[in-house]
Amino acid sequence: MAIKPKGKGDEDKLSAALTKIREEDPTIKMEVNPETKQTLVYGVGEQQLDVMVQKLKAKYKIEVDLTDPIIPYREKPSRQKHPCAVVIKSSPAVMVSLVTL
Repeated sequence: MAIKPKGKGDEDKLSAALTKIREEDPTIKMEVNPETKQTLVYGVGEQQLDVMVQKLKAKYKIEVDLTDPIIPYREKPSRQKHPCAVVIKSSPAVMVSLVTL
C-alpha cells in the first residue's frame, strides 16, 4: 500500500516513525518508488498495516492515508522481428534465404 501523511510537514516525521516501526517489526518493509515517488509499505496482511497505522496515530501523533499504489505504465512491443529461414525450391538446387517477419 502507498502511505502518505495528511499534513504537509509530516514527511520527515513519518519517515523516522516508519524506521522505528521497522526495527520493532522486521516483517514490515518500506521503499520509495523512484518512478512514482510514492512511499510503499509492505506487510504480511492488511490487519498488520492497520495496526501500523494505529500505532503511527497513537504513539507518533501522525495521521496518514493508505492508498493503492500507482502502477507505472510500460509499453511493450506487440511483435518483435525475428529472422526465419525460408526454403525456396528451384529446379536443380535448393536455396535458403532469411526473411524478416
